[in-house]
Amino acid sequence: MVKKAAAKKAAKPAKPPAIEAPAEPPRTEPVEPVAKKAPKKAAKKAAKKAAAPLPKWVEPSGDLCPDTHPIKAKLSSRIFQLPGMFAYTRTRPDRCYDTEDSAVADGLTRAKR
Repeated sequence: MVKKAAAKKAAKPAKPPAIEAPAEPPRTEPVEPVAKKAPKKAAKKAAKKAAAPLPKWVEPSGDLCPDTHPIKAKLSSRIFQLPGMFAYTRTRPDRCYDTEDSAVADGLTRAKR
């Protein structure tokens, strides 16, 4: 009888081990968040601010140039002075420029000292 029980066990096919499906790899593509629509008025204000850059030059107020446009230019001599130069404080400007590049683009020359 022992032989019959052992033969029965041997004849009975064993259950295969449970095979799990491989897990999906995580997504590597960036997921873009959905942006909310901005109100039309706010969009118009932002466009208006971005569309109005500072001018290259402005008119001086007396002998002073504003902080946004510190470069003093004399049109009669076609020379401009940068802050800290020798004659900067005594120069009475005709125009005030925002950058040295914009003064050079208008045909002015940098003062030597």
